[in-house]
Amino acid sequence: MKKIKIEVVGPEEDYTSYTCYLWLLEIKDLIEEDFNIRVEIKWEKNVETVSSYDYFPVLLIEGRKVFVGLPSEAGFLYEIIRSFLIREMKLNP
Repeated sequence: MKKIKIEVVGPEEDYTSYTCYLWLLEIKDLIEEDFNIRVEIKWEKNVETVSSYDYFPVLLIEGRKVFVGLPSEAGFLYEIIRSFLIREMKLNP
């Protein structure tokens, strides 16, 4: 089974980064079921990594920047991830 790493980059005290991380935890099972993959979720709070970005949160999939900011709801975050997995990683739901 293929494993995909999804990361949120942002400071620990940043509310939007925290919210993005929580939403990822909520939609993780849905992504795994839809694509028959294992998803590893990580919140990168390392000061050196965080300082390399201007805005937060930054969503990375397999190290590639997918989205910057926080969508208006978890469903939109799912759609952003889903479209990236289909378009860029050539995965089939």
